[in-house]
Parts: sequence; structure tokens; C-alpha cells
Amino acid sequence: MTQQINSFLIVFLSYLLALAIFADAHHYKTSEYKISPCCKASGSPGWTNEMHHATAEDAFPELDVTTAQHCCQKCVENLDCIQWVFGPGGCRTFFERIPFPLVSICSSSLGQPLIPDGDSGVIRCEDDGCYKSCETHEPHE
Repeated sequence: MTQQINSFLIVFLSYLLALAIFADAHHYKTSEYKISPCCKASGSPGWTNEMHHATAEDAFPELDVTTAQHCCQKCVENLDCIQWVFGPGGCRTFFERIPFPLVSICSSSLGQPLIPDGDSGVIRCEDDGCYKSCETHEPHE
């Protein structure tokens, strides 16, 4: 009788463990990535396919990004990010190199992205972009 109880407990606990692992994995699979209104789709306030002129030194590659929407979201999530671009070379987010530059990225002209046929957008500049540089909570239209 004790052998049967031990076997039952082993099988029962094994099923319980498998169920717990499955439930945990299902939770991770079904949790959706929250996308900012700035980055919902091309044409959103932070995804206008325009950007300010910037140098390669101002760019930071985001190696784990595979879509333009995710690239935009990476820039939104980093409060120091000014603008982003996504294309065949991957995702690059742009930052001021020094805290108080003589010429800000936002003060340069607005135009086409550095990557032809790439997606891009301005997130934080005072006159354009999804967020004004002093605001970090609500995107402006």
C-alpha cells in the first residue's frame, strides 16, 4: 500500500510541477509589449520618417531590435533619446554626446533620415517630435 501511495505522490507532484511550468511559460507568451502612442504605426507623432541632422557619434546601435516599431519604442523608453532610425543596418537611437553641446541635434534642420528607405522619427525636441524635451509623460499631437 505504501508503494502505491509513493507512486501516486510522485506522479501527482510531477503533474503539478509540469502545470506550474506551463502556466508560467504561458504568462510570458501572452503578456503584450506596451507600445507608446508615439510608435503605434508609421505616421504616429514619433514615427514621421523625418529626423534632425546628426552625426554617427550621436548614434547608438540597438542590437536586440528587429522592427521599426520596437526601435521607436526603445527611444521612447530612454528619456535621453532624441530620435531614432531603423533600416537595413538595424536600429540606431540618437543622444547628445555631451550634456550641454554647442549645437543641439534638435537645432539642426529637419529632413529625410540618414538611411534611405528607412523608418525614423523624432521623440524629444522642443518644437517637434512626440514629446517636448521637458515633458516625459504625455505625447503631444
